[in-house]
Amino acid sequence: TLDDWVELDVDELDDEGRFSLEGENRRRSGEARVVVGRETARAAVNGEGLAPPRTSEAVNITIAAQLRASKADEDAAVRVGRTARITGTLRPGFEGREVILERRDGDGWRTLARATTREGGRFTISHLQERSEAFEVRVRFEEDEINTGWHDSPGRMAFLSRDGASWYGPGFYGKRTACGQTLTGEIKGVAHKTLPCGTRVVFKRGDRTVTARVIDRGPFVAGRQWDLAPAIKRALRYSGDGRVWAAVDR
Repeated sequence: TLDDWVELDVDELDDEGRFSLEGENRRRSGEARVVVGRETARAAVNGEGLAPPRTSEAVNITIAAQLRASKADEDAAVRVGRTARITGTLRPGFEGREVILERRDGDGWRTLARATTREGGRFTISHLQERSEAFEVRVRFEEDEINTGWHDSPGRMAFLSRDGASWYGPGFYGKRTACGQTLTGEIKGVAHKTLPCGTRVVFKRGDRTVTARVIDRGPFVAGRQWDLAPAIKRALRYSGDGRVWAAVDR
């Protein structure tokens, strides 16, 4: 060390005065400088005298943080009123650093929750919601004096409500739906009375989760919110008991 500087690497100058230095396993951003000392100077001049040490101007070196979050897609969907959790790791693995859970909000992002890293940079960030919907999320680390910022997009988060449902299909195959599509046994669609055509909806039943698009209007039976196309019925193994867990993707 020289003064309050920490040595990161050492190299000898070649016959033309060139060198290569690396800051291996560097964890913090900060200033760096190169010092040409007596031993390396001697190598440069082939032993013909001793040159005095020389120090370069300090330059800023930026070390970016790296954040990895667990996948939070519809397979991890939870019921309304329960807590959804995302785990992950922020590197370098310092304790006490803040990570932020955000959701897509139009062209921007809105904060949902914050958490602090534990030993090794590990974190668990939680969000509880009473409204049924699904949305894109990301986990973000803001820039600090140690590292630049970083974010990871683990997928979508879904909060499900228990809704009335039925299914339809036989007798309607080959006909045009209210949204202008041809109904088949393979189309992954659902009917709803008012949602715009093409709206994405997440359905869950037991350990099965599927995504459908609104393709038609219905059901026209009191107490039912969804009419499932045959492909969605099969994917959910829907037994016809009249209830499914669902969330509209916002």
